[in-house]
This record gives sequence, structure tokens and C-alpha cells, in this order.
Amino acid sequence: MSDEFNAWDSNKWFKSTWNYGVPVEISNSSSNSGVSDGKLWIKATLNESNSDGRWFQSARIHSKAETKYPMYTEARIKTAHISAYNTYWLNNGDINNRDEIDIIENNSKPTCTNCDAEIFPERMNSQYFQADENENPTTIRKKGTFLRSGLSDVNPLKNKGWNEDYHTYGVWWKDSKNIQFYLNGEPAGSVVVGEHNDGQTYNREFTRDLEIIFDLWTNEAGWLGGLPPKSDLNDNTINTMRIDWVRTWKLEDE
Repeated sequence: MSDEFNAWDSNKWFKSTWNYGVPVEISNSSSNSGVSDGKLWIKATLNESNSDGRWFQSARIHSKAETKYPMYTEARIKTAHISAYNTYWLNNGDINNRDEIDIIENNSKPTCTNCDAEIFPERMNSQYFQADENENPTTIRKKGTFLRSGLSDVNPLKNKGWNEDYHTYGVWWKDSKNIQFYLNGEPAGSVVVGEHNDGQTYNREFTRDLEIIFDLWTNEAGWLGGLPPKSDLNDNTINTMRIDWVRTWKLEDE
């Protein structure tokens, strides 16, 4: 679950093709993801040949290995400058049964109106989900969003956009209940499993080993930032998310 991305390592990573909603088409094409120049990259391209309205073609990369708390993982990432979520997350399960930690879902160029468009380029979108179809509510979540402006004044990346430079994002998954996020070496919000966005607390915890996932996707909804113009997907200067490296540690007794 650590890689400097000097070459594609099929022993560590695989591509999946399960889709998000329209207009996203997740592809394993070499045109949409790969490793070059010491970077793992994921590119959004325009493909209007699908009959089901899926024109935003992109990719998703998973780690083959899984790990559990106590652990820490971080990655150095430069986002695509299009209205889409550039993601780095941990997951195991499906929509109805899962443990999920979203380290980032960042959008540097939102197109939505009547939303937090001015905040998206500053916000490190972090959260957790815990889903159990046998519980009520089925799914709980808690946001741990942090604004880049909250970094210390001496941090050289405080005023650099997600797409303007490489930022280092991380999470310290302490135990089955406690999750601490990091941005460029500084604490960047935390969440407690069981606490829910509705203000209630439920008897939940994380019990699964999780894999690392990177992907790039979009949606017309305001909570994501809205759809990009199709012309942005033909612009190779802005349509690609790049991961310089990912490093993962597991705490062990000496």
C-alpha cells in the first residue's frame, strides 16, 4: 500500500470498472490511467459514443492489499482542474454494508450555482461512512471538512490551490472509532465513528480491513460542485489527477 510510482505494479494495484451515476463511465483503458514520469495519473476524457448518456470517461485504482487500524497513510496529489471529485479514500464493502474513510473528495473548479462554490477550492472534503443494512439508520456519516486557509501561516502550501501544486493528504486511523485527517503535515479535522451529521450518536464502529482507492468522477449535484463543461475533458493541461507517491504505515509493537 506504498508506492513511489516509478512503474505500474500489478502486484499492488488493480483497476475496477463499477460505475457512479450518469454521466460517469469508469474505464480500465490505458488512455484514462497509468504510470509515467514517476506519477500515477487518472485522466477524464470525453466519450460521447455511449447510448446511455455516459460521456465522462475516467478510471479508478485500488490497492490489492488491505489494512486496519492502527495505521497511517498519506499521498502527495495534484488535482485535475475540472469540476469533479479527485478522491483518495479507504473502503471495504458496498452501498449497503461498508466501512469508508474519505481522505479527500476535492473539487478545485466547481460550476454549480446556489452552492458553496467559493468554498470548494479551499475545502478538503473529508468524512466517514458506516453502512449496516440491519441497523437503523442504515447509513451514518460525519464530515471532517477542513479549509486550506486553516493551515499555519508558515506552511508554504497554504495559498496554493489543489490544482496548482502537490499537496500531501493523510489519515491516522487510530482505532475502531477515531479518525484524524492531515493536510501538508498539519492536523486537518477529525471524526468519531458513531457520530452522525444529524447530531445523533449511534453504536457503530469500524471492523473491516480497508483498501486504498484513487478515482476521478463527477455529478451534476451541488454537493459535488456540478458538471464540468465537456470542453474541459479535451484539455490535457487540466483534465488529469496525478499522485506522486502514497506511503502507508501500520503500527507494530517493538
